[in-house]
Amino acid sequence: MKYSNLLKKWPLTFSLVCIQPALVDASSFSFEDLEQWITNEKPKEIEEVFSILPEDFKHAVLVHDSQSIQESSPENPRVLLFGDGAELVLSFNGHPNQRGYQGLELVQFRTDTAKFEYREIKFPGKNSDASSTPVISEANPRVCQNCHRGPDVRPNWDPFKHWPGAYGGLRFPNWTDWESQNLAKFVASASSHSRYRNLLENGKLKTNPMYENVHLAAYLSELNFKRVARLMKSHPKFDQYKFLLALNFLTDVCGNEKFAEAWPNSALFENHRDFKTRRKERGRNAGRVEQVEWLNRIYEPYGILTYTWSMEFRQDTDSPVTNRFSSAIDDSIQVAAHLAQIDPGLKALLNPRLVPWANGDKNFKWLTVSPTVAECEHLSEQSRLALSAVKFP
Repeated sequence: MKYSNLLKKWPLTFSLVCIQPALVDASSFSFEDLEQWITNEKPKEIEEVFSILPEDFKHAVLVHDSQSIQESSPENPRVLLFGDGAELVLSFNGHPNQRGYQGLELVQFRTDTAKFEYREIKFPGKNSDASSTPVISEANPRVCQNCHRGPDVRPNWDPFKHWPGAYGGLRFPNWTDWESQNLAKFVASASSHSRYRNLLENGKLKTNPMYENVHLAAYLSELNFKRVARLMKSHPKFDQYKFLLALNFLTDVCGNEKFAEAWPNSALFENHRDFKTRRKERGRNAGRVEQVEWLNRIYEPYGILTYTWSMEFRQDTDSPVTNRFSSAIDDSIQVAAHLAQIDPGLKALLNPRLVPWANGDKNFKWLTVSPTVAECEHLSEQSRLALSAVKFP
């Protein structure tokens, strides 16, 4: 597991101060609930939203240097607010002069379609006339697609242990002096702030922002893996490639040899064998680069660009799997598990299952697989049979 006990203890528990705590949990609270409340109550300010959030809508990431259209600063950070699982994430900033101050941005993950939906809700402000009401954008407007690589949008959140711009994201698992000093200033002023005071209890933050960076990476990556599995299945010859794809993400478990044996003949595997020789000179991460090279080889001849599957800010076609599928747990194995979850043949063979996050949020469960030696061999055999009739581009 990547998430270790190295994080420093934070002496406070976390729960949002809600004016009227809702009697639902975060997993059942959706955009539609927020939309209905806005329709009924016609709120003027973002501050009023806190009154309807579930008690376990508790996680808050603090972004002091935002790359989004919603500006931030060390004194007035952009807040990413979410519940367990992060199927709905809300964001806001804190100063009237900041771009996006009157806007509440949100992203909702749709489990039924394995897609993300982005929206912006613009609040009229307390000094607006009585007839003014919030304006809710359509799903995935162009301004959101521009940053989130639409039309099949995804979150922007960098790989595990690397969150520049977020408090606690510069030198994980340690705080820099700059972060500690500026975070202390933020906390000191937050108690008198109409929005930020909801993140405090008895004048102190209720959560460690560093922990929340990790939580967001784990939650969003698990959701994005569902999206990635859907995109993988869009390959016109998925049924022929699916066993090879699973092995590609299971080389840490099944070994490179089983992946090599999964090809119908050694000639098709020649470049892989050459790369394997070079791998010793490039270190452990070379194996991850290799996995991405095979994804590109399988998908890009069919016009499917795999770099769009990533949650990284940068667009790097050679980004290794550990970056491309940003996770705080077991990234490549999680991808294999979600691929198996949506395909009956792979599911019967690999038996994906949910397990608790032992070193993180105990309420959070992530999908994984643990193939035996015999199951790895069977994957390789099935791949050779399935690919025997494929004409490779």
